[in-house]
Amino acid sequence: MTDAMMASERAEIAAKHLIGNLWYDLKSVPLIAGRLNPIVMGKAVNGPATLAYAEMCKLLRSGNGDRLNAGQLEANLKDVNFDFAWLHQAQKDIANDTIADLYQYAAEVQNASDLLDVKAQCVRALRKTNEPTAKADKIKADLMVGMTAMTMGTATGPSHISEVSLAVREEFRRLREDDMEWGASTGLKSLDRVFRLVDGNYITIGARPSQGKSSLMAWIAYQRALELKRSGEEGQVLIFSMDDTSQKIVRALACSVAQVDNTKIRQRQGTDDDWTRLADAQTLIEGLPIYIDGNTQLTVEDIHYRTAMQNTQSKVRLVLVDYIERVKAPGYKDNDLSRLRMVAAGCKDIGHIFDCPIIMLSQLTKSVEDRADKWPTSSDLKYAGEDESDVILLLNRPEHYIAKGEHIDCDDGDKSGIVMINVAKNKEGRVGLVRLAFKKEYTRFADLMR
Repeated sequence: MTDAMMASERAEIAAKHLIGNLWYDLKSVPLIAGRLNPIVMGKAVNGPATLAYAEMCKLLRSGNGDRLNAGQLEANLKDVNFDFAWLHQAQKDIANDTIADLYQYAAEVQNASDLLDVKAQCVRALRKTNEPTAKADKIKADLMVGMTAMTMGTATGPSHISEVSLAVREEFRRLREDDMEWGASTGLKSLDRVFRLVDGNYITIGARPSQGKSSLMAWIAYQRALELKRSGEEGQVLIFSMDDTSQKIVRALACSVAQVDNTKIRQRQGTDDDWTRLADAQTLIEGLPIYIDGNTQLTVEDIHYRTAMQNTQSKVRLVLVDYIERVKAPGYKDNDLSRLRMVAAGCKDIGHIFDCPIIMLSQLTKSVEDRADKWPTSSDLKYAGEDESDVILLLNRPEHYIAKGEHIDCDDGDKSGIVMINVAKNKEGRVGLVRLAFKKEYTRFADLMR
């Protein structure tokens, strides 16, 4: 097969080779059936290949699978006037194909089917543009969701461990030769030593109000976007700010980057040097691949739609949502726990679908503040965070409580300028305490020098 062939032509040839091989090696049918639905074969390929494959899968599903043998298969196909001359030619054409070759044949058939689906999606979208009440945003969103759903529905099925191991071997080789890093940096070395931003991971940052979770989210977003720009890597960072306005996020981030007191700026007490550094910081921020969606009425489906649309422009490398309790979920009005679990599961799926980390902020219950040390744990999340999250970071800033005149049990060195992070869950790393410097006048995080 050559690249110059049409996808449909390649699929016809691939299907012929696939059936020719499977007839000799029926024990491989379950492996292929896990990747290629007979309906997909029927959509992409006409004729004997579809008929034979459908019968193989039918026999595989019947009883305990013992009926899938050459004698039974031949008998059943004779009943439907199968073209055995086609089969004999297919068996002559095959070479010494491996299971990897069979997977590739299945992939060619799947690709042809997917292209037909793409065409159908586009035709439907085109028809909608002619409707009197047509809205471009709605049509684009429906198209993007349809495309994404189609991708999710593409069956890859079980893979033999040797096939998966090839990819793992390549990862290990690149790690050993210092050709890659495991995940992206958070921009904070202290956190990086514990966890990194790994594609597909669902990361929960939880805290009581005014502990710095939104600031940490913005700082990680800034650092990831900065690294994308520095490296020249294609991609963008997408923030769904359902709690703060877009302007507030940018204003706070600019002051944080410039190391200028946000309060003084708002009270027009900044020095000339402050305003100069602030202008420079804004220029830097404006050149970064960060997109902010400030809509306050989003559902999981909306977040999915908008991520899909952004992803068509440039690969989404990181999604951040502030915060889970603000995400809408019609139908769960009277069951808050189920609602939040549904939102968490749906947003975790978004990370898997678009192969990027997703950071979700969450409030903690008030029970944290009843403790002498104000130390947060996973059970303080307002939903079952331990089930959905790959990483859980819980923030505690003693300075906040001391400023309110409250007592808190902690080391003297942690009472000012420190945020303590409880890494309460980490599927691929360590758990425990991480201390970061926190400059409250700039809402800026930094690694401790001590």
